[in-house]
Amino acid sequence: MKNFRALLNFDDGMTARLTVALRCECFEGEGSCYLDIKSFEGKIEKFLDYPLSKSAAPCIEGGYFMNGSLSQTHLKITAFPIGNIGKVALEVELGTPVDKNSSEFRGDFQARLVTSMVLEYEDLGRLYGVLKSCIREPGIEFIVDF
Repeated sequence: MKNFRALLNFDDGMTARLTVALRCECFEGEGSCYLDIKSFEGKIEKFLDYPLSKSAAPCIEGGYFMNGSLSQTHLKITAFPIGNIGKVALEVELGTPVDKNSSEFRGDFQARLVTSMVLEYEDLGRLYGVLKSCIREPGIEFIVDF
C-alpha cells in the first residue's frame, strides 16, 4: 500500500508551509517547503489534466531560492504519463536543507531521495482532492491511500 499525507500551515496571507509524508512499500519519508499560496492553487489544478503532458508535467516544488531561481529543492511532487497505457508516474523528491554552518561533515551536502510510484489517472484526482482540502482547511493533515 502507498500512503500520501499532506499538511498545509499558513505562514501569512501569501505563503504557507507544505509538509508531505510518503509511505511506499519499504520507504517512508517526510519533507516540507514554503510556497506561494496562489501559485500552489494553480499548480495543483494541473494534476487534473487528461492526458498529462510529458513536456509540461504538473509540478509542485519549493526550497531555497537565490536570484529568483530554485537553488535547493526540499520538496518536489510531479506526475507524468507512462507511455500510452493509461497509467501515470507520481514522483516525489524529498531533500534536506543545506546548512553550511551546521557541521564540518555536512558542508554543502544535501541528502535527497526521489521515489516514484505507478498510479491510475483517478489516483491523481484523489491527490488533487487532498491538496485542495489542505488549502480549504489549513492545519489539518489529509491522507490518501493508493
